[in-house]
Amino acid sequence: FRDAAGLMHQAVGAAADRVVLVVAGLPLVLKGAPAAATGAAGAPVP
Repeated sequence: FRDAAGLMHQAVGAAADRVVLVVAGLPLVLKGAPAAATGAAGAPVP
């Protein structure tokens, strides 16, 4: 099962424009440009 899941995840990641790994609520961009950071009111963070 682990091998099949790994192959499936690789295929999906290769086909995607952006891949984000989220661990404990913290996103880590693995592929593609990171999203622009915004503040609480939606304003860009300097």
